[in-house]
Amino acid sequence: MSNETVVLITGTNRGLGLGLAKLYLQQPNTRVILTARSNTTAVVDALPKSNAGVLHGIYKLDSASNVDAVALRESLTSSETGVSKIDIIIANAGIGEPFDSVLDAPIDALENFYRANTLGPVRLYQQLWKDLLEKSTNPKFILISSALGSVTYVDKSPCGGYGASKAAANYFVRKMHMENEKLTAVVLHPGWVKTDNGQAYADAVNVSEPPLTVEKSVDKIFEIVSAATKEGMSGNFIDIMTGSDILW
Repeated sequence: MSNETVVLITGTNRGLGLGLAKLYLQQPNTRVILTARSNTTAVVDALPKSNAGVLHGIYKLDSASNVDAVALRESLTSSETGVSKIDIIIANAGIGEPFDSVLDAPIDALENFYRANTLGPVRLYQQLWKDLLEKSTNPKFILISSALGSVTYVDKSPCGGYGASKAAANYFVRKMHMENEKLTAVVLHPGWVKTDNGQAYADAVNVSEPPLTVEKSVDKIFEIVSAATKEGMSGNFIDIMTGSDILW
């Protein structure tokens, strides 16, 4: 296992997470750890039956849960089901709805956004850094965020809770980069993708459908993650389609 690249991807039951799972499992000398909020059996059924990489396991992880993050660490460090390191964490899990204005957004919905989208990635980092990610010679923490989390580009679209939670998550990942000299920490905007969440946002802004396929998005994500270095992309907010920085 020491010679393998070990990748952990969260939120793999559908959309970008499932697309990333399929792509990383195609890579040789790669061990892939997946998480899903529920119905891990459905994830297994959706994956190809033959892969160049190794599926280490699929674990339950609700990104809003403190308990699940601890249980994940315990499973991944156990002598029976554990791994010796993690090289790449792709924090993809999160929630996108409801799409509301600040005036109309229920406070409990805003709290849910923050628990899942902001604190979820922080929980992963806190639970998995010391025992696993730090053991890598080239540790990477990748946040799948959104341009809707850019404070510079705030507009009138009805995404106050979602955008604010992503903006806060972006801050935490940039802070990880500043605090941790060993870690490559990158925030990615995956494009406006044809996923359930992407379509829900399209419906909210009266657009027929998002422009980007899951396959195109995950291919670009893979390219950027593979190329990311501490000296290069770390600490940046990157548009995967252009490779350029997005203003915070």
